[in-house]
Amino acid sequence: MNNNILKLSLVTVRVLRVIFFVLAILLCFFFISHLLGIPLGIQYIWTDSGLSFNKEGEGIEQSFLHLTFSFAKNLIQILITLLLLSRAIKIIESIKHLKAFVSENILHFKKMGAFFIMLFLVDLISLLPANSGTMVHLEAKLLYPICALVCFLLSEIFTEGNRLYEENELTV
Repeated sequence: MNNNILKLSLVTVRVLRVIFFVLAILLCFFFISHLLGIPLGIQYIWTDSGLSFNKEGEGIEQSFLHLTFSFAKNLIQILITLLLLSRAIKIIESIKHLKAFVSENILHFKKMGAFFIMLFLVDLISLLPANSGTMVHLEAKLLYPICALVCFLLSEIFTEGNRLYEENELTV
């Protein structure tokens, strides 16, 4: 394989997968240490976008519901992202071996589209701390459905490519 862009994309996706794996471990560590009451010497609060670190003495007391919901939401998002990255690695490796239009890639793109829909659904609902407790907040981010649409479109393109590839194999 002499394609430098393909090599770079493969390395990038693998590095991203390692980073997200480490993030998942750190997220679990912070959650467990918070539940067990282990002081870490830093102040932080849980948000739907992860941990937010504050200056000493500026910590916000959070309800168990908000803490657990934020942890679960963040962990699910990280795990789905790890699945997306694993599928991307499989597609890039098949292209590297000159087998782009195989039926496995069609399935990978369809699953990636489903993963983006799952990310959209997970990210749809947020819990925000309010004066009297917790407030439910709905926010639809259109990036995930657009990415899902692109993945489903690519699966259709690869389906046609697979059909032409198999026709070509029968002709030879």
